Amino acid sequence: TTTTTTTTNNITNAFDVLGVPQSFDIDLQKLKQNYRTLMARHHPDVAWQHNDNNNDENNDTTTDAAVITHAYKQLTNPHQRAVHLLELLGHPLEEGTALAVDMEFLQEVISIRERVDAILLEHDHHGHDDDALGGGELRALYEENLQKLQSTCRQLTQAFDVDRNLELAQRWTGELQYWNRIDETIRERLDTTALDDDDNNNNNNKGEE
Repeated sequence: TTTTTTTTNNITNAFDVLGVPQSFDIDLQKLKQNYRTLMARHHPDVAWQHNDNNNDENNDTTTDAAVITHAYKQLTNPHQRAVHLLELLGHPLEEGTALAVDMEFLQEVISIRERVDAILLEHDHHGHDDDALGGGELRALYEENLQKLQSTCRQLTQAFDVDRNLELAQRWTGELQYWNRIDETIRERLDTTALDDDDNNNNNNKGEE
């Protein structure tokens, strides 16, 4: 059995692959459930037992598993999900679009990155363990940035699912990319296990680029 997919402008529709509605605000629990069901059906190690060693069928199953996994990664990551939606809707985020944000926003991003760099520089200068970062200024910056990520995801839900305003969706998608980069920088130095637990408790729409 192969996965049923549709394509738009030669782009495989990840929402169709995983059987969820095409929208920014998605049910992540339903997405995970569908993913596990599909992988149980199409994973090469499982399907091989039912294909009587037919090479063509095995190759199809391997392809399906790769498509399913790629689609799942796209949809669980809010930034990738937004980029994918823009592509499907004919308004792709062209090269340089992510930079098309106002100067006030850029200045805010620069200020936050400078604060992160200063904390890390001070920390490394004194030779502290990374564990010491978790309860201090860097942790506070992580929480602050998390709020910005969540706020931008709410803006994207409004732009995609309510207003159908793709120009605004492009803007918020570009801004989300900046917040993701700051998030990645902080996560590299903090206890990511604790941070992931916090994310699960706070917001299903938080992701990493």
